Amino acid sequence: MLKQLAVSVLLHALAATEVLGAELPGESGGADDSLEFLLEDAIAGDQGQNQPHDQNQPAENRASDNVSQPKSDGAESSVSDEPGGQVAGPDGGAVPTIPVESLSENEGELAAPSTRSPQSRFIEEIVVTAEKREENVQDVPITVQAFSGELLAAKGVTEPIKLAALTPGMTYTESFGATFIYIRGIGLDAFLTGDPAVAYYVDGVYNPMPFGQNQNFGRVERIEVLKGPQGTLFGRNASGGAVSVITETPDPSGFSASLGAAYRIYDHKNVDSDGYSYNAFFNVPLADSIAATFAGYWDDADHWYSNAPGSPRDDRGIEFPRSTQQGLRAKLRWEPTDRSSLTLSYTDYSQNGVGTLALNNTQPSLVTMLLGGLPSDDDYLSEQEAIDDQQETTSETFSAELKWKTDPMEIRLLGSNQEIGVGDFDYDFDGTSSPIITFGDSAAEDVKTVGIYGTITTAELQFTSEPGWGPDWLKWVGGYYYFDSQLGLDPVASLLSAESVIVGPGGGVALNFFDLISLGLPLGQLLSGLPQPVQQILGPLPLLGGVRFIPAGETQTTAHALYAQIDVDVTDWLGLTLGLRYQDENREVTKSNFSLTTLDGGTIQVFDFVDGSLFPPPTPADKQTLSPKVGLNFRPADGLLFYASWQKISKSGTFNIINIYTGVDELPQEKLEAYEVGAKTEWFDGLLRLNAAAWNYDITDLQVQFISFFTGGAVSFDRAEEARSRGFEFDAQVIVLPSLFDSLVFSAGASMVDAEYIKFTNGRGYNEQTGFLTSRNDFSGLPLNRTPKWTGFASLAKTWNFSWGPLEAAVDGNYQDRTCYVPGSTERFCEEAYTVVNARVSALLERTNVRVTASVNNLENTTYVLSQFPNDFGNNRSLAAPRSYVLRLDWSF
Repeated sequence: MLKQLAVSVLLHALAATEVLGAELPGESGGADDSLEFLLEDAIAGDQGQNQPHDQNQPAENRASDNVSQPKSDGAESSVSDEPGGQVAGPDGGAVPTIPVESLSENEGELAAPSTRSPQSRFIEEIVVTAEKREENVQDVPITVQAFSGELLAAKGVTEPIKLAALTPGMTYTESFGATFIYIRGIGLDAFLTGDPAVAYYVDGVYNPMPFGQNQNFGRVERIEVLKGPQGTLFGRNASGGAVSVITETPDPSGFSASLGAAYRIYDHKNVDSDGYSYNAFFNVPLADSIAATFAGYWDDADHWYSNAPGSPRDDRGIEFPRSTQQGLRAKLRWEPTDRSSLTLSYTDYSQNGVGTLALNNTQPSLVTMLLGGLPSDDDYLSEQEAIDDQQETTSETFSAELKWKTDPMEIRLLGSNQEIGVGDFDYDFDGTSSPIITFGDSAAEDVKTVGIYGTITTAELQFTSEPGWGPDWLKWVGGYYYFDSQLGLDPVASLLSAESVIVGPGGGVALNFFDLISLGLPLGQLLSGLPQPVQQILGPLPLLGGVRFIPAGETQTTAHALYAQIDVDVTDWLGLTLGLRYQDENREVTKSNFSLTTLDGGTIQVFDFVDGSLFPPPTPADKQTLSPKVGLNFRPADGLLFYASWQKISKSGTFNIINIYTGVDELPQEKLEAYEVGAKTEWFDGLLRLNAAAWNYDITDLQVQFISFFTGGAVSFDRAEEARSRGFEFDAQVIVLPSLFDSLVFSAGASMVDAEYIKFTNGRGYNEQTGFLTSRNDFSGLPLNRTPKWTGFASLAKTWNFSWGPLEAAVDGNYQDRTCYVPGSTERFCEEAYTVVNARVSALLERTNVRVTASVNNLENTTYVLSQFPNDFGNNRSLAAPRSYVLRLDWSF
């Protein structure tokens, strides 16, 4: 399928070769002569577009290839079409630029159409900070993919979960409102009790919670996806990589603004829904050295799911609620001198909607079937009994950044505080039309404990060498990092609510828990493990009335780290990188208990797993780790960079704190040793860019999340003793036949990940036929979960120039191979390969600077999974959106 995807897009370019053969000079010129003619013609006569540059020149001497391009806030950035062009960096200073794939959403003032050739928005200049300093992306000796805000907006990538379509080797899925990022097979689908393996940053602020990460980007400057371990500079929990979102920087040079609106509808026979979204951005100078930016967005939409006719919700007349998402970001920047700045930021985000709570249990377990649950169709009609409430996620972040440039170094101090909460949710754990079990937030009076909550405080003091001081062959960066978090989960599991009836030959039967155990159902595993006093509490409760379980847990983590990295130019063509991070981390369990609700609505605490009365109290984990890195890079010729690296990294251990009848147990640190080689190349004076990398990761004590209501805790972790990921990937961009076609750009990329459990001898899983819980499974030699072997994308875009402005058409597609969501490759929890194709047309009316974009997402109406939630009751699947049509207007001024 991946090959077919690339070939179908390339056919447009290949069809042009017949025309090319008729127009090239000479009658007997072969393919080599034709290619030479095309390249000479492109370099010499393409009306100034795609001018050549020397990749091996010092960065400050390189020429910009583009005409004046606007910043995404509507103001023009300082890019010149003369040699030596530069672009304004985040601190206002001039930094060099190089081409990176992009699509601009808001164009600024352009030269008159009669005096220029059309400029493709796929080709632009960008600077990244992947190694804590501003560098050209092609000069950074690590694997990083950078996307401008314009590219993301034009492709409809408005939220992080859609990044995977542009990033081979990356999967970005969602479940229960939480997002799970995997890069090259490394990640963790942890709801809360463990740390992710891919670090997520917004303006340098680290967010360790998976909730709230899938918020609308709003207006961003760029996004950097760093692949592979980033332990030296981005911390102990970046073993899979890092995603860094950089938002717009206030500019005191002038006012600028943009407004946008979009309307979308879904095209499916079972769905009648639409949605609206609006966004606004303002850059407001307040004084010669002070400016502020304000960015906001609001989205209101129907879900693409609806009630199945005759379902419990449909019978009660409860319609699927509309979902809303809104956010505000404000930044204030003061530049008292040209060498110092202070930036204050505030972000407020809220989301209220069904999201991935809308699902169907397509393969219920035998337990579910015996309790009245029936299989649902894998379509967009929900059979669920629950989800009367919507899940609400709120996030509030304050940060302050102080920068001061001295002669030897730049000093940067960044501090932040985040408050994140998830509440008002009612998750249908069994996913059927029977009210068997739901999972929701508690009724705790403390406003912090709204179901899922987190308070995160960070601080970083960083020192970066400045050019012009010290030897030219040496660059360095170092600093101190502080992290403190309090993360908690306080849910309620409601088992067999008041409407529940087990129907037998004699009609409805009210059974108590001892009767349920005698049936031999797996629920007996849960209840028989409880002490006799607890069974005496449960015994008198009628099953018809149901029972509410309240397992709660909380952890407190504090970490201090010192890090340093130096880059040495050994010769003109050979560079050496040495990095080291030392961390001291303390994590302790501050709460882990289990309670029950009584018939009169009261609450009885059954266990406190921390006080040591029945179980050994958990011992705080105090860990010291070192993360070293050694890298080499070679520059043998213009436009060629080869690099190799070795590094070690540790991801934080954790505790299983959400327990019902077992004590707290500790998971050790996850350790990874990585080897990687790669190349970044540009050919034919920038007409072809080809980057590639290969890697091998050896992992010990890999953390694997497992969800089961019958094992003593709904969310817990297993430990795989050894695992491995190895593979290769590439991405390429080609300016196709520029002598014949102006601004025809083809881009593609693919990744092959061979990831497996080398030794996993005590894993939990589910029986293929019954869905019953199984323990002590040997999963050695089986693929890692949530890791497709092949992923890839291909895109073709063409720009035409008219008197009123440029017109652009593009088609792109992405492919994902077969993916399993639990260890063991159990068929019921796997998804087959799929391909998604999108198309769009965009026109810029230059006189008014209004852009109109029409797009079709999921053009072939492919059915594929957005969320899969394996559990004791079956396979809960939430499908991604069907085909949708979007019309968007954007105005910059």
